[in-house]
Amino acid sequence: MMAFFNSTAESSMDGNRYEYGPTVKAPADIAAWEKWEAINARHVSLTKQAGKNTDLKPEVDALAKQIADLKKKFVSTLVARDLPKPRQMKLLERGEYNLPKGEPLQPGVFAVMGALHKDAPANRLGLAQWLTARGHPLVSRVLINRVWQRTFGEGLVRTPADFGLQGEQPTHPELLDWLAVDLQDRDWNLKAMLRLMVTSRTFKQSSAYRGQVDDPENRLWARGPSHRLDAEALRDVALWASRLLDSSMGGEGVKPYQPGGLWKALMHPGSNTKNYVTDKGARQYRRSLYVYWKRTSPHPMMTLFDAPSRESSCVKRSRTSTPYAIAGVAQ
Repeated sequence: MMAFFNSTAESSMDGNRYEYGPTVKAPADIAAWEKWEAINARHVSLTKQAGKNTDLKPEVDALAKQIADLKKKFVSTLVARDLPKPRQMKLLERGEYNLPKGEPLQPGVFAVMGALHKDAPANRLGLAQWLTARGHPLVSRVLINRVWQRTFGEGLVRTPADFGLQGEQPTHPELLDWLAVDLQDRDWNLKAMLRLMVTSRTFKQSSAYRGQVDDPENRLWARGPSHRLDAEALRDVALWASRLLDSSMGGEGVKPYQPGGLWKALMHPGSNTKNYVTDKGARQYRRSLYVYWKRTSPHPMMTLFDAPSRESSCVKRSRTSTPYAIAGVAQ
């Protein structure tokens, strides 16, 4: 395997066991959060001392006012929590909601892939622990295949939407196994795995076609990757090259320019996103990670470069290419 890597450098619908709790107010960016933490810690500390030292009361009151003012700028979000008394769920005969049968169902996992640890809680935490357990055969393999696909254009398994007996077999099964185990050994450090891939001899090869190797689909990885970047990466690279990119981190979504009327054409009468109001100034040039997505109407720049809508899951994007001509000769 090291021949490849000679490196130089939940909601109320998921079983009715959860509900949305009251909205939680949270700061909109990292700077506001750090300020909130500092002031709140100081307020808590002084409040404990104020009972013995009344001279501290004015400062405690001033800090309380600052906290109240900061809370007005916070953004609301929803959180999920367990119901005080979980609802009973039964198997529905032929899926009919009014034909429950048998004993109430209990939370669990697919027996064919093992069982929850005896000490694991039968909730989302227990499910997460089971999925990332050392002996679990699936998650690390699927995840590392997606990282490989992101890096090389195609995965070691070329049917990422059908990862199993019905899909394609890995082009290099031992490499996939080694990478999956190495990901776990590195404590699921995706940044380290990405660095490993992009500094490998496989990645650093020329992408030129090698006539002496009969491998048109590059299943042997005898040449380097050659594929167009995703829409978000293209936008970010363009902004970076033009020195317009705002690389600040955190905060709410932004709305860069798009032609008028797109949202109105796809809205329904009860929609609360009828009007698209373009942001001004540097906010337009924030990284694509922060661009606001309307599920049925992605930003047109993203659609232009094959970004999917958010109406269905997409594990592998299509990539279109347009031939261009130089001096009248198609390239």
